[in-house]
Amino acid sequence: MHNHGLRVVIPDLTKDQRSAHLPGVTGSPHFRFYCGMPLINPEGFSLGSLCVLDFQPREISFEQGEAVRRLARQVVILLELRRSLLQLDRTRQELQDEREKSERLLRNMLPVGVALELKSGNRVTARFYDAATILFANFEGFTKLAETMEPKELIGQLDDYFSAFDEIAERHRLEMLKTIGDAYMCVGGVPETNRSHPIDACLASLECFDAPEREASR
Repeated sequence: MHNHGLRVVIPDLTKDQRSAHLPGVTGSPHFRFYCGMPLINPEGFSLGSLCVLDFQPREISFEQGEAVRRLARQVVILLELRRSLLQLDRTRQELQDEREKSERLLRNMLPVGVALELKSGNRVTARFYDAATILFANFEGFTKLAETMEPKELIGQLDDYFSAFDEIAERHRLEMLKTIGDAYMCVGGVPETNRSHPIDACLASLECFDAPEREASR
């Protein structure tokens, strides 16, 4: 066996103690010659080996050995290129996932038209509305209730109620504006104008009265 730098050459596999017993040498396909060059990337990690095999013992010239070395270098370059492309694909997918997550968050926080305007121009034009209906709701005795309940249980209960209010508001074409403590505010007739927003808000408020009882019975 000859070790030319990092290149390993075994002219006759049957006469080398490291290879003479190997199944591919003693049996089919009866390899006789081996030349191997490790594939090491720029960071120093071994990626494997480039192997040249023959069925006849042989010696190789310096030029042939250098050709194997150059070929191994090209293989490393191709492997590194493939790794870079895979990393680029992952980065693109991560960016796409983050973009979709941001868009979902915008759609959940803002009316669709406002979210689209903000997405396209990074700003929203102020608008004047001739008529709109505000629905404002809070829970009677919430302050005393907050003094007796565990914070986690209290927040969980409020979240259940507000989620029910969101569903009611959406069904009645109302837009949720904000929550402050136990207060819930939504509006009808904004940003999409309509003539039914006073009735929509009244119907929604009646359902909101019943929502805590429905949630408690689940």
